[in-house]
Amino acid sequence: MFVKKDFELDKIYNIDCLDFMRSLKDNSIDLIFADPPYNLSKSNFKMKFSKTGGSDLSTNKGSWDTMSKNDFEKFTEEWLKEAFRILKPTGSIWVAGSYHNIYLTGYLLDKIGFEILNEILWHKTDATPNLSCTRFVADHENFLWARKDKKNVFNYTEMKKMNGGKQMRSIWPKGKTAGGKRIHPTQKPEWLLERVILSTSKKNGVVLDPFLGSGTTAVVAKKHGRHYLGTELDKNYFKLALERIKNTNKLYE
Repeated sequence: MFVKKDFELDKIYNIDCLDFMRSLKDNSIDLIFADPPYNLSKSNFKMKFSKTGGSDLSTNKGSWDTMSKNDFEKFTEEWLKEAFRILKPTGSIWVAGSYHNIYLTGYLLDKIGFEILNEILWHKTDATPNLSCTRFVADHENFLWARKDKKNVFNYTEMKKMNGGKQMRSIWPKGKTAGGKRIHPTQKPEWLLERVILSTSKKNGVVLDPFLGSGTTAVVAKKHGRHYLGTELDKNYFKLALERIKNTNKLYE
C-alpha cells in the first residue's frame, strides 16, 4: 500500500521509479519524459573502433538494461499505468525507444488509454556504424508523444518560431555530440529536451522524468522555468545529476 503524498518540487530522488510514481497523487503532473531501459544490452559484445582511437565500444549499457521479455513487458506496463494515473488531463507523455522496444511501448500506451499523437525520429547525423556489418546502420531513435485527454498542451506557435517560421516536422536531424558532453551511455542532448519541454508544457508546470540518468530533463526544465521531479536508482548518476542541476541557472525569471 503506497500512501499518496505531495513531494517537494524541484527535487530529485535516489529511489525506484515505480515506488515514487505510486506515491504521487492522481492528476498531479503536467508532462512526463521517459527514457526507460531499451532492454537491448549484450553482456560481452565489444569491438575496437577507429573513430574512438582504437578504444572499445560496448553494447552493454549496464545491468539495468537486461531483463527477460516477460519481465520487461510487465515492468513497462506497470510504469505506464502509473504515468496515466498521475498525469493531469492537460498532460502528455514522451517515451524514448528504438526498434527493439518502441512497438511494445506503442501497444501498451494504446492499451492503457493514451492517444499517440506523433512518432518523432531523432536522426543522428553522426551515428555509430553497424559494428557487425550484418544490417543497415541504425541512425535514429524513436520518441512517442501521447496524451491522456484531448485538452493537452501543445505550443504550436513557439515551435514554429524555433523552426524559422515553418511548421516543425517529425524528423529531427542532429548529431549525438551536439549540445554538450555526454556522461551517461544513453544521455539525450539538451536541444532535444528543449523541444520536448517547450512544446508540451507551460511555465511553472511540473515535469517528471522517472529515468533521470544524468539529469538532462531536470536541467532543461529548470532553465526554462518549469518545476521538475525525477528519480534515478544508480547512485553515481544520481550524484552527477545533482551536481548538474545545482550548476544550472534559469534563463529568465
